[in-house]
Amino acid sequence: MLQGWMKGPEMYDAAHIDDDLLDRYWLGQLSEEKQLTKVETHVLGCTVCQDRLENTTALVEALR
Repeated sequence: MLQGWMKGPEMYDAAHIDDDLLDRYWLGQLSEEKQLTKVETHVLGCTVCQDRLENTTALVEALR
């Protein structure tokens, strides 16, 4: 899988994107193209992270 593809605080369970990075992606706050591409590529192939994004969307919509 993508184990170790991101170092340090931007790593989630050695195979997934951490919450902070995924939230910044959802908010459109990733300014570095390389980072954005890696997140998008990961999310396209990872149902766990897709579900996490959907949960974030559902939470925000419920709070509106």
